[in-house]
Amino acid sequence: MITNVANVLHHLNANDKLSHAYLLVHQDRDRLVQEALEAVQVLVCEEVTKEGRACKVCGPCCAVQSGNHPAVNWLVPDGASLKIAQMRMAIKQDRRMNSFTNRTFLVLEQADTLTAEAANSILKWVEEPAQDRLFLLLARSPMAVLPTLRSRCTILLLSSKQLWEEDSRQERFDQVKKLVLELGSLLATKDPATWYFASDRMAKDGETEDYPLFGELLMAFCRDAVAIHYGVTTDVFEQNGDFETQARALSPQTWTRLAMLFSGLTKRLKAHVNAMSLLESFLLQAIDTIGM
Repeated sequence: MITNVANVLHHLNANDKLSHAYLLVHQDRDRLVQEALEAVQVLVCEEVTKEGRACKVCGPCCAVQSGNHPAVNWLVPDGASLKIAQMRMAIKQDRRMNSFTNRTFLVLEQADTLTAEAANSILKWVEEPAQDRLFLLLARSPMAVLPTLRSRCTILLLSSKQLWEEDSRQERFDQVKKLVLELGSLLATKDPATWYFASDRMAKDGETEDYPLFGELLMAFCRDAVAIHYGVTTDVFEQNGDFETQARALSPQTWTRLAMLFSGLTKRLKAHVNAMSLLESFLLQAIDTIGM
């Protein structure tokens, strides 16, 4: 557990061991923002204290605090999520900033709200380590960040009086993934029980806070099913016999249509609508898509 991100990153930077991307994790979003702010300040500060803290009074520190530092691009969700248009604009701005600064910073508040399209659009950007660029992604749970993006970051779990329990979160992630596999199997076999899944399974085993993650993993299931058809490595779901059988039960075109459908579900779930009725509505559309 990390108590102060700024101290950690300052020490790593002083020893030329600073990575290119960090995922900061804590339940308190305000704490995450403050930690990220202080981390950026200490890396641009002209008068770092002996304790490894930013002075907060020099020009660069004040510019970061006011949101006017030319090398810092700080993104917040546009509505309920971070969108692909924001990522494309950030990439363009980064290219311009690199021409007159030694290091650029991209901070993504609520990185767990990145749409799948937005996250995928920056994968190549994030996976290319560069000494002149630092990514800071802020999220309440690493499990809510696209696995391919999460794997490219060094995860820093912030400590607090109420410690973030990784084991508990992993257990919930595994439970949600199990539910997605169950629904995926029903869809693949065109089982009539698909219609009752929301009321029979999600109502019993799914917690309200898990619904957005359920939507993300359901979309990942469809995407990985398409990958199986084309011999591409899957991101989330293991290429075991059962999953491959399910994937090949429907055409890649059908899985693609389902992925597009469930992309809309994920966005709506993050908007805090009536999750149960919404899921039932989308399952009806899924049933129509697979031709039951």
